Amino acid sequence: MVDLSHSPDAPDAPDAVAAASVPVFRALAAHEQEQLDRERLLVCQVAASELGLNDWSMDRSGLVQLQALLDRGLVQPDHLLLARGLGVVLGDALTCEMDDMDWHMVSDDWGTDPVVRYCESSIQVGARDMVLKRLQDGREVDLVQLLDGMVSHLQPMIDSGDYQ
Repeated sequence: MVDLSHSPDAPDAPDAVAAASVPVFRALAAHEQEQLDRERLLVCQVAASELGLNDWSMDRSGLVQLQALLDRGLVQPDHLLLARGLGVVLGDALTCEMDDMDWHMVSDDWGTDPVVRYCESSIQVGARDMVLKRLQDGREVDLVQLLDGMVSHLQPMIDSGDYQ
């Protein structure tokens, strides 16, 4: 998630770690911001039409309300934009929960994607695809539990100062 040498999926061989490219971060371009906004809007529209939620926050309390979309089976793995939209809202909640977290684009060996990044560090979270990947794996998704897991994982990393 942050750097290959600390990832549970990291190769054991030092040469493989050294061969991986260093992630390159940049601000979101206008069209990338618009895509995230479209995904947020879709969540808002579905929440309004299916749950009657017309006024909710994109923070922890909003995740509690939006959980009903998942609990009622209204978000399926083939609902790519809606699942990603929930991931964007999850990332937004993370930016509310933790100081100095914001959306950026990252380019690395796996492509270019929007991530929530801590300050100017290498600490990043691919929140946009978290819900989708779990649905595709047939796993239950608990939005607040995901948020809590991210915070509990990220805070020690931030506190360590090892990821600058």
